[in-house]
Amino acid sequence: MNGEQKYMQYREKLPGEISVRHKITKELEQKRFHVHTQMEIVFIKSGSMNCQYENGILHIPGGSIVLFNTMNLHYNFSDPDGDVCDRYVVYFSAGYISGLTAMGVNFLERFLPGADNCPILITVPQKDLEYVSTLLDRMSEYYRQVSKGQDRRLHIQFLLGEYLLFVHELCQEQLRGLRIPQKYSHVISRICNYIDSHYEEEIRIDELCRLFYIGRTQLYQLFRQVSGMAVGEYIVEFRLTKAKNFLINTDWSVEIISQRSGYDNISSFSRAFKGKTGLSPLQYRKKYT
Repeated sequence: MNGEQKYMQYREKLPGEISVRHKITKELEQKRFHVHTQMEIVFIKSGSMNCQYENGILHIPGGSIVLFNTMNLHYNFSDPDGDVCDRYVVYFSAGYISGLTAMGVNFLERFLPGADNCPILITVPQKDLEYVSTLLDRMSEYYRQVSKGQDRRLHIQFLLGEYLLFVHELCQEQLRGLRIPQKYSHVISRICNYIDSHYEEEIRIDELCRLFYIGRTQLYQLFRQVSGMAVGEYIVEFRLTKAKNFLINTDWSVEIISQRSGYDNISSFSRAFKGKTGLSPLQYRKKYT
């Protein structure tokens, strides 16, 4: 099997534009660091789980929601002596909700990158627990109906919009210190989505400015204000995060991974990778697999 075939096989294992699952297990299935090409929302109905991300461990108790963006390299694991974890897992692409709008609300605001690259944890108030569970039960049931050939896509889309609006309002209440300037987050979200979709290609700052009708100086200032990092730094971080995921979860050669991560040659990729992680790509693979 050549590199292209392996790549397509790997892509087929990932969720599509939308996935809604209700899982009740004691052991969590993913044991390795990974990222997704979609946003991920996990609601812990009961029990608990832990999330290992690159810079630490996040404990996620029952009644909590955790948000993962496309740069959150992570894996979740159970408490050794913990109870069964009852959870709802939703994956969705930015394109899936592109037609959903609400005045003054950017549904993707809390999925923007952050300097510490830590998943976002919020607590669902006791009075809202039944509401969230019922909403997600309806979503998961419609998702099962779609898998059986019934057209429930519009139902799922509207319920996802309701869920994201609820999450957005909770974030506004609980993460006041992390508020993002509303008038800027929309354009930065669109730029991040473009980078996420084109990271294998050459991405020029001038081209971003042209596509999103924004001046170079304004782009630099707004991107750093919203995300905490420079736009060029985000492109490098995103590519290297994808490379880490490929190193851990595929058996591709370093050369193929460098190409799939947007680098013209293996030498520049290896220098960038070691400069960021302190390890060569093969050393990183050996450490985390």
